[in-house]
Amino acid sequence: MRVMLNVSPRRAAWFGALTALIALAACSSSPTNPNSQSGASTVATDATANAAPTAAAQSDAPAKKTDVATAAPTSTGASQMQHAGNGAPVMSLIEVARPPFAYTLKQAVKVEAGDPPKITKTSEKKNAITDDIAWFEKNGLTLTGRMPRTGPPTLPTAPDSVPATLGSNKLHFILEHGDHTVLLYGPNWASMHEFIILDKSGRPHFQYDFSTFVKPLEVVPGDEDFTNAQVAWAIEKDGVLYVSTAHPTYAKSSKGKNAFVTAIDAKTGELFWQSDPLVCNAQNFVIHGGYIICGYGFTAEPDFLYVLSRANGKTVSKTPLKSGPTYLVMKDGKLYVRTYDTDYVFDIK
Repeated sequence: MRVMLNVSPRRAAWFGALTALIALAACSSSPTNPNSQSGASTVATDATANAAPTAAAQSDAPAKKTDVATAAPTSTGASQMQHAGNGAPVMSLIEVARPPFAYTLKQAVKVEAGDPPKITKTSEKKNAITDDIAWFEKNGLTLTGRMPRTGPPTLPTAPDSVPATLGSNKLHFILEHGDHTVLLYGPNWASMHEFIILDKSGRPHFQYDFSTFVKPLEVVPGDEDFTNAQVAWAIEKDGVLYVSTAHPTYAKSSKGKNAFVTAIDAKTGELFWQSDPLVCNAQNFVIHGGYIICGYGFTAEPDFLYVLSRANGKTVSKTPLKSGPTYLVMKDGKLYVRTYDTDYVFDIK
């Protein structure tokens, strides 16, 4: 394993946990739960995921869309893919084209923007770093699919309408958004790059392959194992799919091309826009009217909340934080922000 020097005190525990998680992964095929240790992250272990992108993968080819069959439960309760034509509902597979890895506006999204939200801090308090669950409980917060879990890591149970695996990629998170559900798949929880969207009735319509998003254009030699990005959060709104992707190490490892929010057409996979880099490596982001509230931070790097325009992805404002954000949850007009070592509450108007 590559040794990183000059680690700041507030991330020393991060790298200790990382070493332990990699050792655990070598002894077990079960994925490690990203929320079981606050501030800890791991890396992809799949050899294919670590391979350099091919020339074809780096091209600007448009998104590809094909039809695939959905899953049907077997007698053991597991799911398997069925062929189209046997009566199973068919969903569209969208292979999203390689992103620009820079702020890009291809086409503006039609939204009623209004004035940007005004973010005012109302409280700030040091936390115990490992008390994520207590923070959710104390404030009566929920974040379905991304809340920290108690007990040993377990994989969620796939709904009967979808497969438990997509090839070698396993289902790791189920994000329930009320009118739709996003199911995140990957070789492990730190390399999720495929997902399925279910409508309100639980019927699958779209499957997305974001494998081109997990490979930065450039990587510092020796940092390849640390720069496999993942889809951390995805939500569909008015026919537009908003997705955050980030890798769990220093921005310099990918020459600063990390932690984006991207908007694509939910039906075609075509790009609307991609944000500036280094705006979103938290577990989730929040849609607030015509805007997106997200956050980025890491050791020895600036820590901020960002407000992005849903129309064009531009950064509208940023608010400083004392450490990198992990969770953002809206409740009763207030934004609760959990960072590595500090808890915040902001008024959003």
